[in-house]
Amino acid sequence: MPDSAVATLRGEMLFFRDKAEHLCQEVIAELKKQGGRADLAAVMYKHMAEAKKMAIDCASKLAPYESPRLEAIEVKQKTVTKFVIESPTAIKDQSQWLTNTQRELKLIKKMKRDAQDIEVIPDASNS
Repeated sequence: MPDSAVATLRGEMLFFRDKAEHLCQEVIAELKKQGGRADLAAVMYKHMAEAKKMAIDCASKLAPYESPRLEAIEVKQKTVTKFVIESPTAIKDQSQWLTNTQRELKLIKKMKRDAQDIEVIPDASNS
């Protein structure tokens, strides 16, 4: 299976980056060995600059896949959304609220007691 375009670009970028670094080290070593020959240094520098340019070119092509650009989008459509809320009727005083709340609490407690009284019989067909 062939590499994806992103993997190919990443590989080429790393190859040329490493090649530029290697050429730089070679230039330094040769200059030390040859006593500073300008013609050799110019040729090596040219190769190093080409490799660096290729790495930068690959990186710029790869950038949209590595970190996509975020852009703002203007929404021109105006939609009105309406919500309906069903709320309980207003209670006039605290005593009425207390009466209603106590009635609901008694109902909840009764439902809990009834649930405890239910006997669960295991289904013999699941054995």
